[in-house]
Amino acid sequence: MKTVANAVTEASGKPLERCAELVRNLAVESLGVGGRSIGPDGGKIYTPAPVGSPPHVQTGVLHSSISWAIDKKVGRAVVGTTTVAYYGKYHEHGLRPFMQPALERAQAEFGRFFKGLKIKETPTGRAIEAETKP
Repeated sequence: MKTVANAVTEASGKPLERCAELVRNLAVESLGVGGRSIGPDGGKIYTPAPVGSPPHVQTGVLHSSISWAIDKKVGRAVVGTTTVAYYGKYHEHGLRPFMQPALERAQAEFGRFFKGLKIKETPTGRAIEAETKP
């Protein structure tokens, strides 16, 4: 017998994508514009973000590496930086988190993405419907 949990997981694909995209967008928007200038020796000087604030954009690599993926089999979204910007994890778990605050800001919106979930329109939902009819 098919389970309702499987039907919910199947129906959650698009809403999960919308949640992941929202978290990604909020994380990207939170990255401040870094102060760059030329030092006395001609080298670039970067002004770091204050402790506790999201990092400043210096080169754009961290900004462009924030991505998301959906594992539809288990109904889970993963949002974070790719390995290109490996240092994103040091910011996040160090002094300049940007992903966790983005998730916390986005959570208030998640419910609206799942409103009206069409469970009966999934393959498992149709199978459950057929099994329960006399």
